[in-house]
Amino acid sequence: PVRICHSHSTSWRGRASRLAGMQLFVFRRLITANATALCACGKEAGRFLFGKEKDVHLLPNGIDLDLFAGGCADTEAEKRKRGISDGRLVIGHIGRFTEEKNHEFLLRLAADMKERGIGLQLILAGDGPLRTDMENLAAKLGLDDDVRFIGIEDHVHDLLKTLDVFVMPSLYEGLPVTLVEAQASGVPCVISDGITEEADAGLGLVKRLSLKEPPGQWASAVLRAAEAAKPDGARIKETLRRLGYDAGENAGAVMKLYNMNWKKEQ
Repeated sequence: PVRICHSHSTSWRGRASRLAGMQLFVFRRLITANATALCACGKEAGRFLFGKEKDVHLLPNGIDLDLFAGGCADTEAEKRKRGISDGRLVIGHIGRFTEEKNHEFLLRLAADMKERGIGLQLILAGDGPLRTDMENLAAKLGLDDDVRFIGIEDHVHDLLKTLDVFVMPSLYEGLPVTLVEAQASGVPCVISDGITEEADAGLGLVKRLSLKEPPGQWASAVLRAAEAAKPDGARIKETLRRLGYDAGENAGAVMKLYNMNWKKEQ
């Protein structure tokens, strides 16, 4: 009796084409005719898939704010577990190895920073169809000792505590959960302008850049982000809760849409 369609992206197949446009048109008609409720992780995601904002329920991707706001018990131990070297700038990214995540840009950025004499380690968490290609590219760029492909990460909250900067050069995104998690952990983020502005919680932790900017601009932004002052944990948690990123509260909203009773555990 309840059929909900939830939009999580702002682009269809990453590029405009007549075929993609026709498919999107058909999907919109099918969704409108069959869904009893429309949801989106952000306003832009709602406009993209449904072609409107009206009657679209905004349900941000909720996370466990307590888990990510808490400090890591032993950061150095977490670094050793993942093979992260001491004394280097640690840049991280979490995401599937697919075209839209733009891992090639990350590797070329790391190569540029290495050429400039910046000691860094790039940590890439995740898996996907392009992982082998990216591993080969890292070797070709001479980054064997500077990039760690750590695969699927089961404890993202601990990994984030080991990072100096989170970098996300995506070609397009809806409202990425990992970016919310990074901000919840107090990690400064340098992201592409292909990611919706809604993803910035206004904590001063996010810097957006165009992918057309040269690597040097991105490198400078990463270095500045690593040195910038960070907001305190209480402010981060309260801001994200107010913006709707509390998983417990979001669960209640989803259950309400499905006409089910919900009582958040205390």
